[in-house]
Parts: sequence; C-alpha cells; structure tokens
Amino acid sequence: MKFWDISRTLSNEVAPWPGDMPFQFQLTGKIAEGSSVNLGAIKTSVHNGTHADARFHFEMEGETIEKAPLEIYMGRAVVIDLAEAFLGSSEKHLITTEDLGPHSEEIGESSRLLIKTGRWSDSAIFPNQIPVIAADVPQWLQKNGVRLQVVAESSRARSCRHRHY
Repeated sequence: MKFWDISRTLSNEVAPWPGDMPFQFQLTGKIAEGSSVNLGAIKTSVHNGTHADARFHFEMEGETIEKAPLEIYMGRAVVIDLAEAFLGSSEKHLITTEDLGPHSEEIGESSRLLIKTGRWSDSAIFPNQIPVIAADVPQWLQKNGVRLQVVAESSRARSCRHRHY
C-alpha cells in the first residue's frame, strides 16, 4: 500500500486559527554558541497545521485524542474533490450531504474520506472562511460506514482537519 503525507509543514510562518496560539520553534541550545548539541523547543496549539479533532473537541463528554485508535488514520481512503465548488463561490462554506451524495457508492467502499476543498492556498494567511461540514453530515457519514473524515483546505491537501466517528 502506498502512503501519501497530506500534512502541512509546521513553521513560524503558518497562520494559526484566529485567536489561537501560533506555532513557535526556537533553538534553545546552539553548537555555535558552545552547546554540545543543537536543541530546540516547540510551543503551539493543537489546532495548528494538520491535526485531528477528537470527539471531545465537539462534545463535552466525548473521547479525548489519546484514546483514538491509530488504525483509523491509516489505510485506503476515498478522495472527493469539491475544490471547484468551493473556489467557484466565495459564499459556499458548508460541505453538505448534497455535495457528498453523488459519491455515496465510492464513500461506502472505504471507511476513510478525504474531502478536498482547495480553500486555503497561502499558509501564512488564515482564510476568511473555511469549509465546515453541515450538521447532518456526521450522521450521514456514519450511516455510510465512514469512521474518519478529513477536510483538506489547500489545493495540495496540506492543511487538514481530521474527525473520527
């Protein structure tokens, strides 16, 4: 099986979720300044770059991320490309069952779904509007056997939000 890395590289230039803590990397020890090794420290929010949202993110009593089984995140996935719909309309912000319905047979063949929106093209600037799933989509996905849903905002699938069911 071939694996594709769809994660966005973290750097000090990546725009954070508005109001959240930005990603920060700094060297805390440098060989050039007398340290025996180069050392670095990272300070960040869990919502920077590519990340997984546990049920707890949406539900007070939901499961926290350390309890999410890793096998959900690896394996065959179906990619549904909605970039044309999202790039063609600045008003569109909801991923709906109407968007996914035409792909229901394909979606039913895999328990992992990647939805490509192409909405976030410049990592340094947080988009004015990011696509979100409509309220009825999680139930529709569960009914169709989906255990992992990924929303990829960039055209290269480098900025993603993962949600497992």
